[in-house]
Amino acid sequence: MTTLNIGIILGSTRKGRVSPQVGEWVKGIADARGDANYEIVDIADFKLPLLGESDDYAPAAAWAAKLATLDGFVFIA
Repeated sequence: MTTLNIGIILGSTRKGRVSPQVGEWVKGIADARGDANYEIVDIADFKLPLLGESDDYAPAAAWAAKLATLDGFVFIA
């Protein structure tokens, strides 16, 4: 059986956010299960345009490529 790759998606980009700490906590618990590969994916790293503010689709393409490597998701919002 193939091991699943699960992304723990940090959904906040605002200053002062706590999602990185919560994501690390969730990953620690998930890793202890030993049934999948868990990876933190920070949406802030992809510099996605908000609400059509930009015509630059390169960040969206990188985001889509990252998501395509994952089998499932846990969202921290």
